[in-house]
Amino acid sequence: MSGRTLIIGDSRPKPPERRPQRQIFGGDDPKQLKAKLRVLSKKYTWEILADLTDGKKNLTQIAADNGIPYTTVQNRVVEMEKLNLISVHDETDTHSKRPVKMIRVEDFVLEVTNSKIVEMVRGGRS
Repeated sequence: MSGRTLIIGDSRPKPPERRPQRQIFGGDDPKQLKAKLRVLSKKYTWEILADLTDGKKNLTQIAADNGIPYTTVQNRVVEMEKLNLISVHDETDTHSKRPVKMIRVEDFVLEVTNSKIVEMVRGGRS
């Protein structure tokens, strides 16, 4: 009997400056997988990730473009950066010449199998 796998990811060709595609959920222990899924299930996470597929943006741009409260964007960015879903880089704004944090989405694949679900529910015990 073959297992079913749900894979969500970006199959578009990657620009040359992008890092190679990586799987963030494959070898995770059940607690890590559960933590990642918890962040991905929070309100506005998908909107932020979708917005960043067009290119890097700062917190203010993400909040304004999506009608998301600024503090919510800040919180989601911190959570997603800890999980390596996005990366944050210090840059200088071309107009104001002020330092800004630019956020870029990282390539990832979400893989959830029946066995991974069982591991999460059972907490790694057999």
